[in-house]
Amino acid sequence: MKNNLFNSYVIGLDNSSVRFKNFIINNSHLDATFFKGIDGKQIDKEERIKLNLTKSDFPLDLTDGSIGCALSHRKLWEITAQQKVGSLILEDDVITHPKIVDFININYEGLMKFDITLLSVNTNSILDCTSPEGVRTLNHFYEKHPKVDEIKKILGRTNIDSVKGFKLYMGFGHSAYFVSPEGAKLLTSKIFPFSGLPIKIPYVDEKLIPVNQDTEANIYYPTMKAVVCNPFLAYSPNVDSTTEF
Repeated sequence: MKNNLFNSYVIGLDNSSVRFKNFIINNSHLDATFFKGIDGKQIDKEERIKLNLTKSDFPLDLTDGSIGCALSHRKLWEITAQQKVGSLILEDDVITHPKIVDFININYEGLMKFDITLLSVNTNSILDCTSPEGVRTLNHFYEKHPKVDEIKKILGRTNIDSVKGFKLYMGFGHSAYFVSPEGAKLLTSKIFPFSGLPIKIPYVDEKLIPVNQDTEANIYYPTMKAVVCNPFLAYSPNVDSTTEF
């Protein structure tokens, strides 16, 4: 690691894949450690229960991707808690701001006071948050699946000095976030096993039963020290997202 304030990880299944090579191209400013994600295809229903991912009465089935993603993030939370150093955790489809490392280093002490700081959310869903001035907003995004070139233009126009932390109530996606050791322990203890409890999405009639860790987290964000950066310091095209509103 080139920095000594925090650890950086990028989750992927294959660091020789085209997907991961594109991550390297789009994030050449990063020095993130490749973390080989857990393959959900290898985890059957009985194993999910043993691993404390779900209980035996969980009402829905999980996709291989959801299983692998949740267990991979949880493993990195366990590592973060054990090492007692904050972590930048990324998924391998994300594009980050060229100065994202500078931002975290500059604000490291402040970020460590929070449980989790989302540096991005899925733009094909909703974001419920409150500004530092106390204004609560519910946001939908016009461009649900931004193109790579457009993402780079947006990030190029984003000044890291203008970024503020907004209190997070609901936001989807764990493509880029900073987690403190205390937050990592809290997320692990709260999110697993998945509760099977439905969550109400504003302006959406049907309630949603979470089947991945970033959706389940919305049950607990309101009572956690959870924030989201505004403007974002990372974006994903969301082509693999399973949650869209």
